[in-house]
Amino acid sequence: MDVFALYMSFHQPATGGRWGIFYRAEGIRRLTLLLMCKAGLAWHEAETVVWKLLRTHERFHFRFDLSSLHDELLLKNPLYNAYTRQVYQRAILTPDCFEESLANRAVVSLRFDVPAVRQFVREFLENSPPGYRDFDRDSELMRECLLGQLRTASIAARTPGPEREWVADSTRRRCPEYLIRASSFPSGKFIKCKHGGRIWIVHPNDPDAWPSQPHGHEYERREKLNLSTGEIFSLPSRQLTGRLRPRDLDDVRTEIGRRRPSLALPPVVV
Repeated sequence: MDVFALYMSFHQPATGGRWGIFYRAEGIRRLTLLLMCKAGLAWHEAETVVWKLLRTHERFHFRFDLSSLHDELLLKNPLYNAYTRQVYQRAILTPDCFEESLANRAVVSLRFDVPAVRQFVREFLENSPPGYRDFDRDSELMRECLLGQLRTASIAARTPGPEREWVADSTRRRCPEYLIRASSFPSGKFIKCKHGGRIWIVHPNDPDAWPSQPHGHEYERREKLNLSTGEIFSLPSRQLTGRLRPRDLDDVRTEIGRRRPSLALPPVVV
């Protein structure tokens, strides 16, 4: 989902202090075209569905942000930032990322009149990475786990009881929204590195160790970058299509290290 839209918390605003939902114009265009092909919709119909599902997913993050602020004020403890560092950034792309599971559960609960649209939405979510695709688990259990993660900054924590209903339960609607071009899309939950006409996206906790751990994704060209050797592979064939020069690979690794100093990169193999 973060390839198409991204929620930036007011706890951790983007450059210039901006926070809210950032929609990627190119991502919306591509998802709209895909939905048109799969469901046979006209452009305006498909685009309306795309905006609705992306807004629903990201507004869950907004509501969770607000409910976290409620707990912070009640318990007088800065919970959200600790949760982000110690839980979310470690659990993302794993089944322990209950925040993404619940955000997609909100999406799959939307009512669409066209059966082909309902099928597209479910298949789109089911084919997402771990965590994102685990939306069919028991809702109350996931809320208890997410509340426990927030309050203790521990992945395995769980807070049972009626307090789980407070999670992302705000009805406040005033969340800023932006339509952003690719060059200025914020990179809060992943690392973005632009080099040589490509934009490499690195997910710090990607459970997929191929072709290196971590590795880069080029979503526009459907490619993966081995951060150890500089090899570039096409997807889904996994065929070797190119290789970064040692100097270019060093530039990419340096930029990743600048953006996320704590991320351990694989050793360089030439």
